[in-house]
Amino acid sequence: MILLPFQLLCQSILFNKNLYICIMGRNNAKNIKAHNDKLHKAQSKEKAKKIVRAEQLKAILKRYNSEQ
Repeated sequence: MILLPFQLLCQSILFNKNLYICIMGRNNAKNIKAHNDKLHKAQSKEKAKKIVRAEQLKAILKRYNSEQ
């Protein structure tokens, strides 16, 4: 499935076969900012989870290496 540029900016629904309905409405500055804020919030959550996981792995390795 190939996504068109307007489909990347908003949440779209497949309607019939190739007709899409954009839920976000008009691409005005307010809607684009709200979308980008949600996107960046989700990306920062993922990044934070990766950092926490890396720290946990370092602690586990440190504990394992100190036991030997």
